[in-house]
Amino acid sequence: GRLAQEPVTRSVVCAVLFGAAMALSGCGRPTDPADVADRFVALYYVQMSQGEALELTTGRATRILEHELSAVQAIRDRGYGPSQARPAAYFRRVRMTIAAESATASYVLRTEVASTRVRRRIDLDLRRQPDGWRISDFHQIEL
Repeated sequence: GRLAQEPVTRSVVCAVLFGAAMALSGCGRPTDPADVADRFVALYYVQMSQGEALELTTGRATRILEHELSAVQAIRDRGYGPSQARPAAYFRRVRMTIAAESATASYVLRTEVASTRVRRRIDLDLRRQPDGWRISDFHQIEL
């Protein structure tokens, strides 16, 4: 069957429910590093929302997203937004390591765009900042 018809993974459901709970509670950002990592993957890779994902970043990750937002600004100005770019995407966190000031998380991401299926590993680096955990860098490789 098609990827879009496969069951939604627990991580995706959790990320969506978490986002809804945050919106309803008026909270601005997740505070736990695992929640920050899950939220970033959901926003950036599933919802294709660099602007919202940017709020969860620092350092190199911020520079990457700012560059991407600048590169797509003309397209977005013409009305082509994240919802039009969104692929069918599912992710699962496969590793999380948390230390006092840093953390790492790895995910397996499956996407389908125009009948092309891609499987990637996403690696995130997180840093504790004065106002909470942030994604400081991220990488992806095709599997």
